Formats: sequence, C-alpha cells, structure tokens
Amino acid sequence: MKKIILIFLVVFISCNKNKEFNEIICNVEKAEGLELVYSINGEDFKKRQIQKVKNGKVIFKSFKETTEMGYIESSYNLDKYNNQRRVVRVLPEKNSINLNFNITKDSTEIDSAIFAPIYSFKKIVFTNNGNNKKFQNYYDKKINISKGIYFSYSERDSLNKYVYPEIKRKLLNLYEEKFKESKNEILKIEILSDMLKGFVFESNEDITQEERTKINLFFNKIKIKPNNNSFYKLQEKINEINKIDKNKIEFTEFILEDINHQKHELSKLVEKNEFTVLYFWTAGCGPCRSFNKKLKSKNSILNNNGIEIIHINVDLQKKYWEKATKEDSIFWTNLYAGKNLVLHKKYNIRFWPTKIIFNKNKELIDFEFNEPEDLLKL
Repeated sequence: MKKIILIFLVVFISCNKNKEFNEIICNVEKAEGLELVYSINGEDFKKRQIQKVKNGKVIFKSFKETTEMGYIESSYNLDKYNNQRRVVRVLPEKNSINLNFNITKDSTEIDSAIFAPIYSFKKIVFTNNGNNKKFQNYYDKKINISKGIYFSYSERDSLNKYVYPEIKRKLLNLYEEKFKESKNEILKIEILSDMLKGFVFESNEDITQEERTKINLFFNKIKIKPNNNSFYKLQEKINEINKIDKNKIEFTEFILEDINHQKHELSKLVEKNEFTVLYFWTAGCGPCRSFNKKLKSKNSILNNNGIEIIHINVDLQKKYWEKATKEDSIFWTNLYAGKNLVLHKKYNIRFWPTKIIFNKNKELIDFEFNEPEDLLKL
C-alpha cells in the first residue's frame, strides 16, 4: 500500500513539473454568465482564451514560457469599444495565480456627450504572494499619488512647471522602493514601463536632468533584456528621453493577406512603384478614417504618377478591419497585420496612422504629408 502511494506521489509531482501552464483562477462577483477573455500582450489575438463566469469562477491558462503581461477583459467591451479597454493585468508566475474581483456596469463616452454601458473591474485582489500582488500594490499606490491630477493640452506648460514635478518625484521614489523590494526582473520592467507611460512623463522635453539620471539608473540596473512588448516600449521611451535616434527604419519583408484572403509580399508591392507608402491604421483612428475617404478620389492620380498607398491594418480583431473596409469602400491594396509584435518593432508603430515611405529600391524616404495630394511633391 505504501509503495502504491509513493508511486502515485512521484507520478503526481512529475506531471505537475511537466505541466506547460499555470492556472489563473478568478473568483468573480456579480457577473454570472458574463463572457471574459484572456489574451497575451503582443500575441496573435486568435490565441485568446474565452470563458464564461460559472458559479462565480473563471479559470484561464498562463503558459510558462511567456514573459508577457496578460489581460483579462470583457468580450462585450471588446466587441463594442475596441479602443476603450478595461482590463485586469496578469503577470506570468511560476505557480498558479488566484485572484478576486468584482465587475460593475459603468458608462463610457463614445462620442461627444453620448454615453454607453461598459464593464469595469473593481476590488482586484491577488491572493498569492507573487509578482501580481506586488504589481497591484505598486499600481494602487501610483493611482493614489496621481489622484486628482489631470492632463490638459491648454494647461500643459503650467502643469509641467508647477504640478507634475512633485508627482514625478513621488513616482520615482515609489519605483525605487519597489525596485529594492523585488528580485524579479520582469516585474521591474513592467513597473518602470507603466510609470513612464503616464501623462506626467509624456513630455520628454520636460524631464529634468536629475529625473533623467534617476530613470537611466533604474533602467541600467535591469539585468535582462527579454524579447517582449513591455521591454521594447520601455527601451524606446529611454531612447527618447536620452534623445538617442535608434528609430532608423529599414525595409523588412512581411507576407500579409488582403480582404479576399490573397497573400501579398510587401517587397513585390514596393518594387513595382516609384514610391510606396505603408499606411498603418486602425478602425478606431479618426484621422485614418478621414484619410480613407479623401483617398478615394485621389488614388488613381497617385497611381498614374508611380505612387501607391498600401493600407496595413493593425486592429486587435480582424472584424473591425473588415467592417471599416466596407464602410469606407476601400478598393486599393488593403492588408491585415493585426497585433504583429515583430512588425510593430520593425516599423516602429506606436501611434496611428504611422506613415512610412520607401522608393522602389526599398530605401526610406523622409517626407511628411497630411493630404493624399501632398505626395505628388515627391
């Protein structure tokens, strides 16, 4: 009998060791039957996991090889408001993750003075003493430091001069505190990345030399450089703060599908024109949609002059691209890339639209334009 128990324990431990994933066990209040989604930052959104809340619980899988932040969110929000994500952030852990949260139905402004329902996550508590509990503790303290502080373009100068410096000082002190507490490099990256994404650090010109020195000190103490989205964006921000130009873009080949599922090699599209514009856009980008409408009457003129604009959509879900394509009557070359992390890195896509021009030799052309006809000056 003892031998059987011993064999069972050995098999059980061995199975757990070889398990490729940890469970994310969510205890959810006030959301029975609601459909939730779990996705990994930078991964193809097709790989997302979808579960309904049943008996106050949802369980997702967190695969051990990832170093990326994961997001739990409502399917309803994703379907209705692709550009207004309300999420629970989940860092990878060595063991299973347990957390509790409530879901409430709030309202969001979808247009000027037009509001619609949206689901929000409240009272998020990680019960394991791991990276997520530490990140949530940092995040709660950050929110408390920034409480009552707002961003305004019209008041930007005075805010940067009189209000933000004290907030930045407190946030840098908070990071220093968390840096000393944690031995996990991924956690350090996520906290520093999150902090520098905030609006108080948005203007690189208003970051003082003292602040810059402190930020660089923190960054240089990070011992690893993972190939993940957070580190990439953090590196870009550090380069901007230090005014290092590492954004020289070189042509990189990608094979992407059009609306009819036909595959296209970017190199062949670029080689056939004198000039080719790679126009990266999303369905929720107002200026992009406006440009689409203007291009309808100008496209043939550009083509006759050896210029082609290739639309490349980077929406999280293909259905938003398909809907916008139909609404804007796009008939020119229009490809779908989705949240392709490699493509975003290679072409330095951080906002929409991102416009990149190559000549037929795949050489980058430095030229700014707003209207389609501006390209005739090339």
